Amino acid sequence: MAVERTLPRPTSRPPDAHAVPSVTRTSKDAQKSAVRKKGTAPEVALRRGLAQRELRGYRLNDASLPGCPDIVFTRWKVAIFVDGMFWHGHPAKFTPGKSGDYWDRKITRNRERDNRVTHQLRELGWLVLRFWERDVQENAKACVNSIGAALASQGRTLRPP
Repeated sequence: MAVERTLPRPTSRPPDAHAVPSVTRTSKDAQKSAVRKKGTAPEVALRRGLAQRELRGYRLNDASLPGCPDIVFTRWKVAIFVDGMFWHGHPAKFTPGKSGDYWDRKITRNRERDNRVTHQLRELGWLVLRFWERDVQENAKACVNSIGAALASQGRTLRPP
């Protein structure tokens, strides 16, 4: 028994070589789920550095605080964020107008939220530290030293590095 096959109808114009391929719902969901919100490589590197310096007693992603800081030393009221370069608008990774209006608005909202969260935490008496992911990746030790200095300023006694 032969199977009848239908051929696609010819289009009136050839396919555009520069056309953006359509993204299916499942592939878009896969792309979104690949973007991590917590447990990123820079965060893990920073936590590794904290452990080497024996700076313990922190919580991860404390949702009870504004902005859900990545690392929180609750006893000394120090909140630490590791900000992604693109998502938080670092000039080396994000240029306004280059990626379109949607991304301009999105990154602007992210930066406004970052400022608002930092202000809210400071109003609550917290010391807020923000590191770019690249700074952590390139020199985690310097970031850990900054955290140690912040903890010392809040009254924590530290061992020398």
